[in-house]
Amino acid sequence: QTCPCEQEEFENCLVATATPFQCSSYVCRGFLCVDAPTEASTTCQIQNATFITADTSFPSEDGTVGCSPQLVSYALPLWQAWPEVIELPRDQLPEGIAADKERDLLYVSSRGNGQIYEIDAATGGGQVVVPGVEGRRTIGLFFDQRTGLLYACAATVGYVFDVSSGATVVEYAFDGGFVNDVIVFGSHAFFTDSRKELLYSIVLDGDFAPPTDPNAFRSHPLTGLNFDPTVNNLNGIEVTPDNSKLLLIHGSFGILYSAPVPAPAAGAVGMELTAVPVTGTELTRGDGLLLEDRTLYVVRNRENLVTEVLMDEAYGSGSFVTQQTNPNFDVPTTVVRLREFLYLPNARFGTSGVDLEFDAVRISM
Repeated sequence: QTCPCEQEEFENCLVATATPFQCSSYVCRGFLCVDAPTEASTTCQIQNATFITADTSFPSEDGTVGCSPQLVSYALPLWQAWPEVIELPRDQLPEGIAADKERDLLYVSSRGNGQIYEIDAATGGGQVVVPGVEGRRTIGLFFDQRTGLLYACAATVGYVFDVSSGATVVEYAFDGGFVNDVIVFGSHAFFTDSRKELLYSIVLDGDFAPPTDPNAFRSHPLTGLNFDPTVNNLNGIEVTPDNSKLLLIHGSFGILYSAPVPAPAAGAVGMELTAVPVTGTELTRGDGLLLEDRTLYVVRNRENLVTEVLMDEAYGSGSFVTQQTNPNFDVPTTVVRLREFLYLPNARFGTSGVDLEFDAVRISM
């Protein structure tokens, strides 16, 4: 691999060194070196970088470095060394996770008091940015990168928080059975309810801001859902890259569904769910979803698994690719991507006691 400096013109510029050095936001190590440029070499000027070299001839006085791309062993981005297990506050009781991908921050919800905990993914350090409230619980989360607002499910209601100030922007009075997960895209936000045959939506304004009227939401009756009032039904939710179709998982029965996204002007229309066949695997205990292009990651909480499914081009069927477990999993529930990793909070369902310990786990994609 190359050491991809942030500047595009240095994409294939490799630096001859026997010891680690920092190249902008990357750390590169383990190169096999050459003494001088050859026909296969790239010579370039490295800017804004700090070098530690075993050979004083590299870099040269003019700052140029010659090396052979064919002789590189590997380059390690700095974020590869971020902590794999991140400690959360005791008694956090996490379930949802979201990411500010511009600032490399994670947000984790709390079933205990609803507090939102912010994590610096690079260090694992964190702080409470939305204080807890007695009797409140937060579950699924989504961070809207466009506005810096955090959307949160909270069993019977939905919240939008400003994490920069900790303020509550709005509380939507869904009167839900168990409002569980949320996704924000285009001019929409959609919330699942695991105990009702409904989806809730809000329509964002031209600046992607949510309405501040607590009753400015729509309830969409669902058809085609294998609904059982005695269990949790719809849970995780995702949207296709063109924002035309929702993907939803029935956690108890392991059924993946799709539904067309209604136009904002359509109002509180009913929505028809269609079962999406998935071959080669079960999706029982499916919880959080993450869609990356055509790859769907399904978190299967009590199975301690992340199942990877490749969707067809129309997102009308899927096939099993692989699945991951991890010795640090303890009932992971939801998932978010940050850099080239997946992060999952351990909900530890079924674990009781006081002063409980919780964490979030990083795995490779």
